[in-house]
Amino acid sequence: MPTIPPRRILLQRSLPDALTDAVAELDEAGAGWVNVGPAVDEEDLPPPTSGLGRFFGGTGPAVPHATWVAGGARRDGTRRPSQLGIEHGSGPKAVARLREAAVHVPPGWTVRQDHVRRGLVLSVPAGTPANVLVLFLLDASATLATVPVGDRWLADVYTG
Repeated sequence: MPTIPPRRILLQRSLPDALTDAVAELDEAGAGWVNVGPAVDEEDLPPPTSGLGRFFGGTGPAVPHATWVAGGARRDGTRRPSQLGIEHGSGPKAVARLREAAVHVPPGWTVRQDHVRRGLVLSVPAGTPANVLVLFLLDASATLATVPVGDRWLADVYTG
């Protein structure tokens, strides 16, 4: 079976409409996922670490990488919650760091994991508006970045 390549979206953090529309479509279909990250200039990237350094290092990547996965249908017809994960290099207690920056986990969302290396994972209730999800994803990712991030972001949309 051939693999369908992702659809790439170039967006501005200040104008995320194309990403919001893609998330809304996948959420309605109950299938697919989106990978999102900032377009960081090479001179802003930290020097590469060795494989051993990454293995024993205490944090995740300097450039945040967010993934949202649509929630599918349960056998009884109700919707499963979607999942949002953000790998980041800002260290432990990401939720507290976000709160200090006035980026709050929306009401009803559940923190499933807040780990120094594996990142932040949230369960997002079915019916959450796509614009709320995208705004949180972008704001949280920018806040947890350990390199300068600007208004240019990339998203890869996977259907199915």
